[in-house]
Amino acid sequence: MERRVTPTSIGAAIRRHYLLAVTVFVVVIAGVDWWLHSAPREYTASATFTATPVTSLLESTGNIANLQETLAQLAKSSSVLSDVSARLNGQRSVATLRDEVSGTQVTGTSLIRVSVTDSDPKTASNIANMMATVLPAHDPSQGLLRFAQVDPARPPGTYTSPDTKVVVLAGIGLALVLAVGAALLYDTLTGRVETVGQLGSSTGADVLAAIRRPRKLSTVPPLKSRPAATEAFRALRFALPLAEADKPFGAVVVTSASAKRDVSPWLAINLAIALASTRRRVLLIDGAGSAQAYPALAGDQAAGLFEVLRDDAKVEDVLVEGPTRGVTVLPSGRAAPDSANGQLEVRFQKVLDQVAVHFDVVIVVAPPLLESDDAKAMAIGGSVLLAVAAGTMRSAALDSLVRQLRSAQVTVLGTVLVR
Repeated sequence: MERRVTPTSIGAAIRRHYLLAVTVFVVVIAGVDWWLHSAPREYTASATFTATPVTSLLESTGNIANLQETLAQLAKSSSVLSDVSARLNGQRSVATLRDEVSGTQVTGTSLIRVSVTDSDPKTASNIANMMATVLPAHDPSQGLLRFAQVDPARPPGTYTSPDTKVVVLAGIGLALVLAVGAALLYDTLTGRVETVGQLGSSTGADVLAAIRRPRKLSTVPPLKSRPAATEAFRALRFALPLAEADKPFGAVVVTSASAKRDVSPWLAINLAIALASTRRRVLLIDGAGSAQAYPALAGDQAAGLFEVLRDDAKVEDVLVEGPTRGVTVLPSGRAAPDSANGQLEVRFQKVLDQVAVHFDVVIVVAPPLLESDDAKAMAIGGSVLLAVAAGTMRSAALDSLVRQLRSAQVTVLGTVLVR
């Protein structure tokens, strides 16, 4: 499932877990500081000498630069390093010297620079001066170059490795990345979904609307005096890709992720009203037994869906008038112990087939996903509109629920954030 991380979601995660991000940043910077103080120091000393041609004829041939460059490269040769190692009484092997020594010809000049890097500044300068002495003895020009020391090496006062500026800049960058990453990871694993960006990232599905939850969910019509909410449901209606098709598109199962602050019946009722306003014939099925809290779904004393599932009633005999013109309700009826198990899985799709010829749209109110598998059973081969109340679900748990739906071949039509 694709995760969409945006600057907005990053900023929100950092704000929610500011102390964690600051702690990670400080710990990483402290670690970098400790490493800078404990890491081995290396010092680089350089000695410079000249290699000028003995005759102007040699200089005019243009070969002088090649000879000087060859001489600089001899700094790493075994013969030169063996001589230096012998003068050091074996304190540095040829292999060690090869790693410490470098020779360069300063472009455009007759200068040869020999540089030595060592953990001891005095040793680095001594070896550099020794190299400046030994290297001319291995003159590849056979006496055509004249040598003179220009700038002997001196013990350096500051170390060259580790490079403090580079390490500090890299440490700050690493600390920022790890701090942001820790905030995002912690937010994903333990943080609660509160924003549209978080909801989209947690589910990988389109967020079709963000709607404010009214104080009294059972009021019908609940949106009459709330223009902003009415517009939100109109936008949600148009966001359903099949709602405006020329032919019926079957059932949309409306469910909540969690039973905490469950808003799916309210959402389904309003969605049905919004769809009916376009002269659609809408059937609203109460598959969650929500009638007691939502009178718009009819009283629980009437026969309904569960009686139809048990063959105790016919669909056409239990349909009742809905909360507004164009909406018909199939109440839940009285559930038997097995109604939400085998009967629901075996017979619900048959019920949908029976009503499909009479209605353009079927909206099903299903129990929350964390409460039962009813929503999944009702939506097999169909679509789910998932409502998530802000602050009630952790990102990881929500991601798991959506994965389970998709593994059951259920299409997540979209999500709605209810604030």
